[in-house]
Amino acid sequence: MAAAGTPEMFTDPLVVVNGGAGGNKNNNNNKHRRGGDHRGRRGGGGGNLRQQASAHGTHVPNVYWRARTHENLRQHPNFISMPDDDDTTQPPALIRQATDAWVHARRGVVTTSRMPALLGFYEPNSGMQKLVHLPRVAAAAGRLESERDELVRANAEVQHELKNSVSANLKARLDQVVVAHRGNRRPSTSASRVGHQRLSDDQLAECVRAAAVGTPEVACLWGKAQEPAALLAVLEMCPKAVVVEVGLLEIPQERVRAAVVSQENDGAPPARFGASPDGVICWDTRVGPGGEAAAVLSKAHGEACKKARRRIPSDPAADAIRTAAAEALGNIDVDHVAMLPLEVKCRCPFYAGAGRRFYVNSDIGPQGRTAMSGMAPAHYPQLQLECASLGATGGVLVYHTAHNGSALYHVPANPSFLDCIINAASITLAKGAGGEAEAGARRAIARRARRGADSVTLICETRGLAGARADGGDGVSPSQYFTQCFLPADSALKRVLASPWSRAM
Repeated sequence: MAAAGTPEMFTDPLVVVNGGAGGNKNNNNNKHRRGGDHRGRRGGGGGNLRQQASAHGTHVPNVYWRARTHENLRQHPNFISMPDDDDTTQPPALIRQATDAWVHARRGVVTTSRMPALLGFYEPNSGMQKLVHLPRVAAAAGRLESERDELVRANAEVQHELKNSVSANLKARLDQVVVAHRGNRRPSTSASRVGHQRLSDDQLAECVRAAAVGTPEVACLWGKAQEPAALLAVLEMCPKAVVVEVGLLEIPQERVRAAVVSQENDGAPPARFGASPDGVICWDTRVGPGGEAAAVLSKAHGEACKKARRRIPSDPAADAIRTAAAEALGNIDVDHVAMLPLEVKCRCPFYAGAGRRFYVNSDIGPQGRTAMSGMAPAHYPQLQLECASLGATGGVLVYHTAHNGSALYHVPANPSFLDCIINAASITLAKGAGGEAEAGARRAIARRARRGADSVTLICETRGLAGARADGGDGVSPSQYFTQCFLPADSALKRVLASPWSRAM
């Protein structure tokens, strides 16, 4: 636990920005008591462990609690990272995510983050949130039209750039993927075992800013911060597999044209679809991924391969990624490499109550809240886009928590559903939101997504601190969900509070 007067450690879930001078840590701790889940209902119930904000300060959720950095992840011997170059001339699959070049490459592309908006999942008063298991705070009026307008504008701007950027020697460019991944492996696991790291001023600022905005911003930042720990948990559960870092993978235009029923687009350029998986998990089909996941994942992948009638067209970079994985697995034949996209979802335990006071739901687990288990239907279209971009027969969905372990699901590819969502998104891009008929079609897609989510296979589940212990651990048992630490406002926190946006709290 961190000492008073120092920046908050990664091991503490809440940073307390104290409104008064000093502050007694023990007295503040005594203010936390057990109670019901107070998210919008009165009285007891639920049995959740809630930690109420101190009367003398403002709780700021520490989204970096038990997090691991991307540097920790890239030091793992079974994680094949990409180069640090932020070069827009590289193939999109070789551009590291969250860089300026990656943002540039995504312009005008219907990605996994934009598809739910085009399908109307965020439209208020439509019943969509209940159908696809999205929280009510996710509803945003006009998001469908705003995403549509932005995509149409950006797609028109980049069409001429795409024509000029196609290389005459595509194979030579894709060979860069293999070479780049080859030079980014780590020789041993010892380098990946690091101790706890202190929050920097920038990370403290991010925590305070997210708390000032509210629950959605905290959940978004939590997902970004916890992703490396989730991937480390996957590598722990699948010790004989490798995870390859990738950028943007596009679905071939011939696949898109085959899915679109109506060609009435008023002369607009064809829509582009793609995905940026959080990783690509690969293993030798003769050996399996190893660990608890070996039997179930190998069986699910084998059954999906048998059902696939033909090879699915994919981004040309998919073959280069498979080659890089084959080398990492011991220079095996590429025909023996199983390759599935990874999608990580980190369950955020924080939520804001009345007065924007944050509470902790310690019962939230890798399979969701007590009212929801298994895969959320809202994530089903994302996995289908990722499968199509890789030409894979399925994908792996990872639900990760910082305190209750992780769960892996195998999601089989569904070509007919993919055709349906590509066609619906193309019509929306061409004609807009439309009327009641179009809204009814989107609700039908949501119901199909719900049925698809019910058909996924649970690969394995860890009920502990798998992701944290894979990289050093903090010695906290699973029964001790949250260790509270209160700190006085030191110089670093005062600098954070001096910024303009922090005054909104």
